[in-house]
Amino acid sequence: MFGEDPTPENNSASDVDTLEDVGPQMEFTKTDELLTDADSSGNASAGDTLRYTVTITNNGNQTAGSVVFTDSAPANTSLVVGSVSTTTGTITSGNTAGDSSVSVDLGDMEGAGSGTATITFEVLIDDPLDASVTSISNQGVVSGSNFPDGSSDDPDVGGSVDPTITLLNNAMSK
Repeated sequence: MFGEDPTPENNSASDVDTLEDVGPQMEFTKTDELLTDADSSGNASAGDTLRYTVTITNNGNQTAGSVVFTDSAPANTSLVVGSVSTTTGTITSGNTAGDSSVSVDLGDMEGAGSGTATITFEVLIDDPLDASVTSISNQGVVSGSNFPDGSSDDPDVGGSVDPTITLLNNAMSK
């Protein structure tokens, strides 16, 4: 039924697949929670303790090199020294008397979502606190050797690079 091809010289095909070298793609979120409610108001206020939880994931197709997380205690707070923890890497600042910032050396982080670190730390809201202070805003930074520095994102806020903002009790009464 099907015979021999009368023009075999035109039987060619080509298929070119270009593989994109995406590199590391860092996703970096930071959330807050009221850990200690000193005045039992149910909302963050002077003298309360906040816990920040930072999750860093490499969703790219390459290892992220020499990853470091850094953060400072936000204005109107102080770092609770000794409260810094991490699921991977080495805490280089935040757990020694006199520290006012957090730094964690995460080393190399594998790609495809398998490289993930969770870092937590606490801050104490100043007491007394000026009545004009209605929120605490904070944002950390992730840096590495083969991707651009990035700022943390609060996943509870629309957008992609939003600081984590904690409304204070005096903001809710205005």
